[in-house]
Amino acid sequence: MIIKFPNHSHTFEIDLMCGSLLRAIYDPDGGNWLDEDAGETGLWQIRFRGPDGTAPAMRPANGYFIDAQPLAADAADDDASGYVFRWRLTLTKRDECEVRVIVRSADAHSLSLWNLEIALPPGWFVTSVDFPVLANIRLRPGLKAAVPSGWGLEYDAAPGFEYEGHYPSCLAVMQFVAFYPVSEYAIRTGGNGLYIGAHDPNACLKTFGIKVSAKAARFSVTHPAPLADPGGLFRLPFDTAIGCFAGGWHGAARLYRPFTFTTPWGGAEAAGRRAAPRWLSGADLWLRPDGSAADNLEVTKRALEYFDCPTALHWYRWHVIPYDTHYPEYLPALPGIAGAIAELRGIGASVMPYINGRLWDPASASWSAEDAAGSAVRQENGEAYTEIYGSKVSNNVMCPFTRQWQRKVADVARDVARELGVDGIYIDQIGAAPGVACHNAAHGHPPGGGSFWHEGYRALLDTVRREHDAEFALTTEENAECWLDQFDGLLVVNTPTDGEPIPLFPAVYSGRALTIGFQYFPPDDIERSLPFRLKMARCFLWGAQLGWIQPARIMAPGAAREARYLRNLAHTRRHARRYFLSGHFLGVADVRGGNPIVSGRASGAFGGSYMISVPPVLGSVWESRDGSVALMMVNHTDEPHAVVVQAPDIRSASTPSGAMAASHGARLCAALHTHEGFIKNINVDPLAIRLDVPAAEAIMLEFADDAGEHGRPWISTDEERGGGLRMFFHA
Repeated sequence: MIIKFPNHSHTFEIDLMCGSLLRAIYDPDGGNWLDEDAGETGLWQIRFRGPDGTAPAMRPANGYFIDAQPLAADAADDDASGYVFRWRLTLTKRDECEVRVIVRSADAHSLSLWNLEIALPPGWFVTSVDFPVLANIRLRPGLKAAVPSGWGLEYDAAPGFEYEGHYPSCLAVMQFVAFYPVSEYAIRTGGNGLYIGAHDPNACLKTFGIKVSAKAARFSVTHPAPLADPGGLFRLPFDTAIGCFAGGWHGAARLYRPFTFTTPWGGAEAAGRRAAPRWLSGADLWLRPDGSAADNLEVTKRALEYFDCPTALHWYRWHVIPYDTHYPEYLPALPGIAGAIAELRGIGASVMPYINGRLWDPASASWSAEDAAGSAVRQENGEAYTEIYGSKVSNNVMCPFTRQWQRKVADVARDVARELGVDGIYIDQIGAAPGVACHNAAHGHPPGGGSFWHEGYRALLDTVRREHDAEFALTTEENAECWLDQFDGLLVVNTPTDGEPIPLFPAVYSGRALTIGFQYFPPDDIERSLPFRLKMARCFLWGAQLGWIQPARIMAPGAAREARYLRNLAHTRRHARRYFLSGHFLGVADVRGGNPIVSGRASGAFGGSYMISVPPVLGSVWESRDGSVALMMVNHTDEPHAVVVQAPDIRSASTPSGAMAASHGARLCAALHTHEGFIKNINVDPLAIRLDVPAAEAIMLEFADDAGEHGRPWISTDEERGGGLRMFFHA
């Protein structure tokens, strides 16, 4: 049975005989993304619990296929078509259930939407669901996998590769993955790709998994179900979208991006809720004081004078208690901290101290005094969910749905802000550490998984926010998407180093999220130079605020070259700020010419090492809210490079205006900016922009319209209105 939905770029082949359901996903060129010789897909696995504790885990092969029927008209959207596939499962000798897979397609998108529902007998629960399971994704030469870890990572989808991302967390900040072939490093556009995304506006707990064997790649989404009333109808609380696309990771991001505008955190209501504090949106550089005032005050003052740009300070270990112990009893502060903060703010810096939003130390006095045990996350066996970090101290994970923890974090943030006189508060781990199922029914949410983690932290952050004025910033560790509208800034430094970083996150959320930093700085990053410079280059090009480094490290005598490079980038960034704050990331630039690969080894943030192989000059293209377009470039080496830049594939020269420009020798007028400010106007060939990029420098080319006015549209994309290009040229 072959199903082809209207206006679809792909076709599904359904096998009703063997029960595996899905044998083929054909892309527009007729290529099959599934390998039927690699084994049965299974498509789903369901874990049940009966009234007597019986807990079978069942797959399609454990049941009996009933039939497949077109989706009833009144069960579909007005612009959708679809099918329902049914199985019967025998749970016990007395109890049976029916499993239904619903596949439908909306004409507005080249995606199919998949869901699963189960008609349960009385007394039975669903405890977790793996759906969809695609166990036979075809391996092909140059196959890559893009995953939403931090900024985004691209991996070789080769035998032995595994990915597990718990959503929401730093390893799964968004809800999609993509597979696509790539044959050339510089372009990374790939051919047709396979997109799989959970379009879940409730941000339910789920785990994305990829495992590549010698035969095929296996993908699955696991959802720990909330244990509501037993029996009745269970329906997976979100659709999974499956489709084919072109354009590598950026093409996949363009499929996910429209969904985000329908969510509580990414839609129009979220965008209009509040603006980031002016001091935060105006910062170009972050320094990270760590420890006492005596160890940090003078060197931080020297750093502020040297960098001479809007700078914010993220202060760690400012409290008497050791790090990761006795949380959340942060006060009192170390001697002299409040005075040092006042002095630094007095010379123009903004200050944001650290607290934690996840952990309560059971050894702290407040744990017993406030009877905190009742608000801890509980595992199915009743034990508290406990985590141990570098301090070697056990800390209990708190349930964000509980009123006690919501109020506790709000009280701590208020008291710290008042005591220290700061401009904002950093609440660690909320956007980074994974949500966990909680089985304490007294917390007010159904035991198990579901959306309570997302909803609980939304309520917690609203409680914190009510204690402060509009110029007080809330930030967190990492960039889990579902709280973007509630945090003013996101510290994105946990992206692993075992894959190739890609700007997957800004491709979706640029203009709606303010990011800080890029990756951690191991002790030898500055000595090695290349790791530090590459991190800051990508930080600049992908729109983040720079730095997040300890003042003593960047101001050390041996760090002078790296400090000068960072200062150059920060001073150039001020001219590009409007693109990064409210603009849209259009893509990476293909930079060739005198741009040979440079290589070096770097230390991993959590041990080990990895190889870096990149060109000296990297580039990105941004569009501002008013339609202006700018090309950002960074040369992270100590040698100048003459390069040739081609626009991202989303702005193809094969468009009529591009072809006209090529045939008539048209030129573009652009304003060149460096760390020194506006340098001059230059004319460039739009199909091959030739630039001399100075050593250790960032530059911005801001293009003019056809009347020669800078800051007006050159090229514009509008995905929400269906796409399209505008290009203006000077003859």
